[in-house]
Amino acid sequence: MGNTGESGIIPLHGPDGHRQRPPHAPQPWEKTDRAQAALEGATGPEPPAPPLCPNCGLVGDRCVTYYGWHVLLEPDLLVPAHRVPAWHRWYVDSDGTAWNSRADEPAPGAMCRVPHRITCPVLRLEEPGPLPLPLPHAG
Repeated sequence: MGNTGESGIIPLHGPDGHRQRPPHAPQPWEKTDRAQAALEGATGPEPPAPPLCPNCGLVGDRCVTYYGWHVLLEPDLLVPAHRVPAWHRWYVDSDGTAWNSRADEPAPGAMCRVPHRITCPVLRLEEPGPLPLPLPHAG
């Protein structure tokens, strides 16, 4: 300003040339992502909180989803996907990102991860929600 040669105009765009959202403004897909997380059960504790079940306190494997929410999976448990109820089949890609196959039928021989919420020892059977996971046949 003045004789310095600097412009007195405050830019509305960020360094990449796009208009920036005010801090804490909702993101365009935030409501959709929140609904998808609730529908699929991706309601695990968000970092920096530890990956503990809020119901029983057990530790789980926390994985981020492609829509940015976290799911708490049973640690070290990989089961045949056809034995897991639809909407509870989780797969983890090589980069650690988890995704739910929803109602899609699993491929023959597919293995999947199980969300902690269907194995949590604190949840009661009369609570609405997931079906109990069948135990693998020993033998």
